[in-house]
Amino acid sequence: MQICLRLLILPVLFLLLSCSQKTLSIFFDLPATPPDKITQAQQPTDQQAISQTETATIKEEEVTPLVVTEIENARSWKEAEKMLPINKLGQRDWAMALQQSIIQPRSAIGGTREPGFIFKFDFYLKGPDPVFDAFFPHSVHTQHLDCASCHPKLFRYRGTKITMDDINKGQYCGFCHGSVSFSPGPENCARCHTALAGG
Repeated sequence: MQICLRLLILPVLFLLLSCSQKTLSIFFDLPATPPDKITQAQQPTDQQAISQTETATIKEEEVTPLVVTEIENARSWKEAEKMLPINKLGQRDWAMALQQSIIQPRSAIGGTREPGFIFKFDFYLKGPDPVFDAFFPHSVHTQHLDCASCHPKLFRYRGTKITMDDINKGQYCGFCHGSVSFSPGPENCARCHTALAGG
């Protein structure tokens, strides 16, 4: 019996010792490899994973101080609001303010900005009719949010069915739109459903 046990244990031990850390992590709860130890060949190809690796390995000298913008010296919301650009619907537009560097979101407390990863995959979500296709600009959102802010807790990466009823209940886009960003009310339809504004 002991001989059989030894014959069984030895090959298993040899197999485990010859496995890579990645293979061993299937069987055991091993800590992740620190980002600075990941070689170029091991780096993930998924854009979000690359972003996280780049963010995790930022060196001190790559962090640049933010320029204090004029809007930061405003003494009230009314004063600051006057400095925000107005879109073609006649509304204050945060996305345009970002593009024009009127506002500069901070990536960390202390007024520094890390070289960011801006995901430029802007697309339309199919609506029940082409006029209701909704434009979603990743490029604007990733200037002040990280992928993990929305994925996967608010949205799966693909195939999430979103309805206006869900948004109005505070789900999906409605988690922010209607609380910290423009509301999904009738006055703002054309901001996302650009075909309604002739876009």
